[in-house]
Amino acid sequence: DVLRTLLALKLNKASNDLTDDATIQSLVGGKSALQNEIVGDLEKEFGSMPESAAEMTIAELAKTLAPGYTPLGELSKGLITKFVSSKLPGGMGMKAIRSYLEKTKQIKEVSAVEAILFSSLPRAPKSRLGSEKDALSWLDSSVALFGEERGISFSQPNDLAIIPQQSWAPPQPQTQAPSFSDTPATAIDTIKAMLALKLKKNINEIQSGVSIEELANGKSALVNEIIGDIQKEFPSAPEDGVASTPISDLAKQLDGLGYKAPGPVSQGLIDKLVSSKMPGGFGMAAVKSHLSTTKSLGPDRINAALIYGLTDAPASRVNSEEDAKAWLDKIASSYAVHANIQLGNGLASSGNVGGYIPQMSNEMTEKLQMKLVSLVQDYLEA
Repeated sequence: DVLRTLLALKLNKASNDLTDDATIQSLVGGKSALQNEIVGDLEKEFGSMPESAAEMTIAELAKTLAPGYTPLGELSKGLITKFVSSKLPGGMGMKAIRSYLEKTKQIKEVSAVEAILFSSLPRAPKSRLGSEKDALSWLDSSVALFGEERGISFSQPNDLAIIPQQSWAPPQPQTQAPSFSDTPATAIDTIKAMLALKLKKNINEIQSGVSIEELANGKSALVNEIIGDIQKEFPSAPEDGVASTPISDLAKQLDGLGYKAPGPVSQGLIDKLVSSKMPGGFGMAAVKSHLSTTKSLGPDRINAALIYGLTDAPASRVNSEEDAKAWLDKIASSYAVHANIQLGNGLASSGNVGGYIPQMSNEMTEKLQMKLVSLVQDYLEA
């Protein structure tokens, strides 16, 4: 995974785009200078490289490099340091990150914090995040995705009910509603999603305190295009000042005017996402059914999760229903972190255990830490 992440960063690709049978030579497309640069960087990280490294598959190269490698290496730690200093707000360094993750996610191991940050580097914001709130939101999403990919869930200390060995006496079967209301997407989330798509950014890269003009770098044609979309989505949007108003202030105005998502534009984006990225036969009804029965999301929350996930859409149509459901689970988890809600597991709707969540004991916390350390060791192996 370390090797794959380093290659993804150098090639400006997602880690999942790099298959085990790919080689450095095939990935660079004959660019010898880039190939030599990559091999040089890997040598910094792993200490030494076989002469035929560029011709070896990723799987073969990782197996060759694993013996004697102590993660993380010089290059990886340098990339983490550079990320923290260049992308997070001033004053938010590694000490603050570790303190936050230990307090909110019970992540105490330094190696675990480094593994989460390193695995998230290919999804790093393109520019410095403007506030601590934005940075913490990005961290929450990164932790959720790291856990989702490895089958572990991070939450508040008393809600970490993820270890199967716990024992409790479940209550009598009953139907229990989720602990959160069915709330539609806010205007700010919808605006951020629309802007992120238009500007080819992730939703978490759109800062609340900037205006459309600032985000578009003064490009009048782009500004006019965005304003047109805003006015279609929000029929009550003011005619003047939309481009120059900070989007947080604009969103407050629109929420106050009775906006309820999705509007015409965001609904069209959701429909396009489902029709173009989900497999044949897995349409909107299947999407809603999955999120409702497995995550206890109501109709409004489902739309809100899909709007929030628009910028994290698959690059191409997914091949199977299983892959589609995995992607839906991922965006639901990211949305839940953003919205500060605890997702259900679908049991309440079927009458099983009534949505009961056991409390985490000290013993359970220790087991979680042991499982996390094991997962991190697996990740950090080349």
